[in-house]
Amino acid sequence: MIHLRPLREDDLTLCHDIDRRVSNHPWPLDIFRRGLQKNHWARVAVDEADRPYAFCICLLVADELSVLNIAVDQSRQRQGVARHMITAALEAGRAHGADQAFLEVRQSNLPAQALYASMDFNVAGVRENYYPARAACRSDSITEGSPPMRGREHALIMARTLL
Repeated sequence: MIHLRPLREDDLTLCHDIDRRVSNHPWPLDIFRRGLQKNHWARVAVDEADRPYAFCICLLVADELSVLNIAVDQSRQRQGVARHMITAALEAGRAHGADQAFLEVRQSNLPAQALYASMDFNVAGVRENYYPARAACRSDSITEGSPPMRGREHALIMARTLL
């Protein structure tokens, strides 16, 4: 069973640590703090001890839900956590009057793209040179055997309706 609860101030450091372990380019801690603001939907998945092992932070503006960041600790990946969190975010967006959902994903992140496509997200555009490429990021987050990259990487903009 996956238990979600709202992000709290005392979760920020743990969520930042998760992001640093799983992301090629983690958010600074102060950006996590923005998830506590009123127009954000921010949830953590917690274990039996109420300790976060995943987070999802979205922005609700007018009729749009934007998934800003989602991460699942490596020990909990491939267990449906991200799908569960995104589904909850889409339901929350719908409940707040959003009729569209958007997210950006690295062009090289094929597993995430497959997940989003399975949830009816479609590629709506490309943000060229949006993300720092792996060679410009922390070296300990590079997947072993992955080719080194230089410069910047494109982001795919993915969207779906919430009707």
